Amino acid sequence: MASSLAYELLAYLHGWYTAGYVLLTLLLLLWKRSVLPYPAINLASELALVLLLAAAEAARLFLSRRGNLTQRALPLGVAALLTVPAALAVCYFLLWQTYVLRLEVVLCATQLCFMAAETVCAVICMVAFARE
Repeated sequence: MASSLAYELLAYLHGWYTAGYVLLTLLLLLWKRSVLPYPAINLASELALVLLLAAAEAARLFLSRRGNLTQRALPLGVAALLTVPAALAVCYFLLWQTYVLRLEVVLCATQLCFMAAETVCAVICMVAFARE
């Protein structure tokens, strides 16, 4: 059996972290809107980006876990490709959103570390599945 317990555990924990990340990001956007002068168009676009990020992460994590448990390289490859737009969205919240708080820097950096670790594990699993 070539499926990786470490990869499965990482994807499971990242799923919970992503749920918390999305919830905190939404709450911080609403807080920033009430406290800071926040343009309405920026708020709408950033809310839409959070929702798209949540959808991309949900799909990516589902494919990661499914590919690992069924020992198939294709879902892992698609999940690795979905990492690119998800990571770009997180980088937007880390670097380019209207106001970036220190808490968001920590949240985004942790999210990117999870994504990088999962991508490395996905590549390792794909190689192991290809050998069988």
